[in-house]
Amino acid sequence: MGHVPFEGATHEVLEMQLHHKMPLQQVPQKEIRKIIAKATAKKQKDRYQSAAEFRVAVEQISKISMPSATEQEKFGNIIETVQAIVGKMGQKNVWAAVFIVVVLIGGSITWKIIADNKEKQQAELERIETEKRIAAWEAEMNNTILDSSVPSGQRVTDSISGHTVMVKTAGQLTLEAFTLLSDSGKAVDGLNLLEKVAQKGYRSSLDAAYLVARLHYPGEDSSDSIQQIKNYLSETLKKDGKDAHQMMSRIVKTDSTYYKALYELGCDFLAGEIRTGKADSRDLPKALEYFKRGLTFATQANDNEYISKCSRRIEALQ
Repeated sequence: MGHVPFEGATHEVLEMQLHHKMPLQQVPQKEIRKIIAKATAKKQKDRYQSAAEFRVAVEQISKISMPSATEQEKFGNIIETVQAIVGKMGQKNVWAAVFIVVVLIGGSITWKIIADNKEKQQAELERIETEKRIAAWEAEMNNTILDSSVPSGQRVTDSISGHTVMVKTAGQLTLEAFTLLSDSGKAVDGLNLLEKVAQKGYRSSLDAAYLVARLHYPGEDSSDSIQQIKNYLSETLKKDGKDAHQMMSRIVKTDSTYYKALYELGCDFLAGEIRTGKADSRDLPKALEYFKRGLTFATQANDNEYISKCSRRIEALQ
């Protein structure tokens, strides 16, 4: 505050030290007044019993500002002034000198603790902000679908924080969606996930697009498992042959070797309007062409199921 707590003749100062409380009216912060009052209590049992207890009290002070440059300069001047006073006081006033030095040291320690506390608060704020940014990044990554048919996640590292998360691939999510679709209680969630993957338009998401198209075809499906899924989704799924046909066409446009879609397109032109949604769309030569292309790529993939399917269709049309 710029002055010693008690002033006057030596006997008067000692009397006030023994019987008067510290004059703290000029200390603006209520929390600091409480701490100084307890630290300078007349009875030892009323004071802080350890440095740790004192530190805890200081750390609980909220929104404490560090002293300004002017105040710090004033504090430095006080030290120099008191050092000069102590040098002049002599032996008979040694206890008054000791009291002054203790008060000043206590003040400097208090400021140091407050400074440490402010640094801790700043570090805590930075930690919280970093955690928020990482959480936002993780949320973004959770909505990311990697263009990969590999049925397992891949690690992605944030360049700033170095934080690493596992991001799912299109292939992995397609498998998860199929698992959900196979459960009557979770089939709708599976369809939503499948459509989310299919909408990406990746080559690795073609399996998802193919399955969505199969589910949209009207009528019974040749696969028991897919037919079961269609039954689970009977109240939700929109049956539209035109949409399914267009989805299969987009798949083949993206990958001309996708023999499963080639086979379904062959079935579309064989059946006509019921599967394509267009009148006069029955086209046997075109159907035969798609079955033959499907057979070629199914053979290269060594997929016996589709080799058999395409071969039967070709034999029936020739």
